Amino acid sequence: MPKLTPREEKMMRLIVDGASNVTLAKKLGIALRTAELHRAAVMKKLGASSPAQLGYKYAMLELKRAPVEAPAI
Repeated sequence: MPKLTPREEKMMRLIVDGASNVTLAKKLGIALRTAELHRAAVMKKLGASSPAQLGYKYAMLELKRAPVEAPAI
């Protein structure tokens, strides 16, 4: 899976949480059109065609980051 920049990760979390483009723009302090372009770029970079699919890919990224613990014996 492609590596995301910190800003793209923040945007992805907001999209997965259901944020609209207007909300993205306000929370990130950017223009609405810039939010739309960033949203499209994140979706394309991760190969997601919907926010639900993006949520799945986000969950997979989080699982890869989680530390693996050895089973207790």
